[in-house]
Amino acid sequence: MITALFMAWAIGANDSAKAVGTAVGSGVLGFKRAVLLIGIFATLGVLFGGSGVSGTVSGLAEGMSAGEVGLVLFSAANLIGLPVSSGQAIVGAISGLGLYKGERVNLKLLAGIAKGWIIAPVFAGAISYVLVTFLA
Repeated sequence: MITALFMAWAIGANDSAKAVGTAVGSGVLGFKRAVLLIGIFATLGVLFGGSGVSGTVSGLAEGMSAGEVGLVLFSAANLIGLPVSSGQAIVGAISGLGLYKGERVNLKLLAGIAKGWIIAPVFAGAISYVLVTFLA
């Protein structure tokens, strides 16, 4: 439970900083207002976004004990500060533990996750290019 709470805090803090960091750093948005906005939108995300990501990732972790899930989260915690994605580290750790235990890893689900890791940045880059081209 402690590792799950730590990972939730770390991922939330990291993603929140990405969302408002530039606005706070430039002075457009004050720190207190940024925290308030993140709190509101994080709560809305939990209420309406549901369990999409956790539901997908739990499909990889089927059959793992609570201790094994804690080990996965701890191993993905990146305690030495490398610039890696926590989500990718968790998916990799779950898959690695499954392979170590000799269990079948859901390759179709894993391929779908990896496909999203490739498609999302390409799609975002294309949208950015179009916006900059037509709005600049």
